[in-house]
Amino acid sequence: MNTRKLYLIALLMSGILFPNMISAQEIRKNENGETIIVSPDGTWRYFNKEAGGGNYPVYTGNVSPMDNPVLLTEEDARKIANRRALLAKEANSLAHSRAEKAAEQRTKLEG
Repeated sequence: MNTRKLYLIALLMSGILFPNMISAQEIRKNENGETIIVSPDGTWRYFNKEAGGGNYPVYTGNVSPMDNPVLLTEEDARKIANRRALLAKEANSLAHSRAEKAAEQRTKLEG
């Protein structure tokens, strides 16, 4: 199997596997129709849209198209795919370590 096919397979697998491995918060409506954010552990808080969704910084920017289009070479695409795969692995590792620490803390608090 050539290198190009391996990179394509790795890119597809990282897009399929990693998002499913990380549990995230969900935005839902409660019985009163209010928007809330529900965490994986079942806790929730109100979603404040005007404040940018709570304590998280929000950036809104405009991107103007470039005058001269940039051609993407196969080597550039490979570098981008490698970097995205590396970032996905790091994010997955960080999420798992934080989940383990949260579980340990919860066990300490409950026990």
